[in-house]
Amino acid sequence: MKSLIIKIISYIVLILVIVYLAHRNNVLFNRLSSSTATVEAYELENNDLKQRAIVMKRDINELSESKDSINQKMLAIARENKIKERKIQSLQYQLENISKKDTIFVRDTIFRDKDFILDTCIMDRWSKTDLHLKYPNEIAVSSEFNNEKYVIVNTKRVPIKKRKWFLPRWFTRKHTIVEVTVVDENPYVKTEKQRFIEIVK
Repeated sequence: MKSLIIKIISYIVLILVIVYLAHRNNVLFNRLSSSTATVEAYELENNDLKQRAIVMKRDINELSESKDSINQKMLAIARENKIKERKIQSLQYQLENISKKDTIFVRDTIFRDKDFILDTCIMDRWSKTDLHLKYPNEIAVSSEFNNEKYVIVNTKRVPIKKRKWFLPRWFTRKHTIVEVTVVDENPYVKTEKQRFIEIVK
């Protein structure tokens, strides 16, 4: 009888060890997958192919402990917009640069002095305009704008029907919506229209 009990306990312990090791293996595989995706994303971020990117995989604790200034700024912007960390689904960052150069040659002479050349620059953190004027009729303007864009995707529970009184609001059914917050750091940038579509299966 004792040997049977010992065998049963041994089998139970063995099954528990196998289950624990399988779970631990799965956790470590997921961490390895996330780390590999993140390393590949960092490599592609520093590549010249700016049209495509790989999504980094991080949990919120890893992101909070990250020393990367962009990661810290994304979390700070989420907090500024009163978005709870547990509700965040994804964080995105883009640094945009827009530049355009034009040169105009006027038919008539517009500058009198034959040695006239003017090069000036008007700039701040977000914009830079270079103006070049030269005898007899050359006007060149070069403009450049930078914008830092932060995109935060989070979930939010909202009532299906809006209720005026607070008591019915407590018991009304709610559904989960995905909310997107876009923050443009450049004060000269104004987003006229935006649309986000979630593909459901």
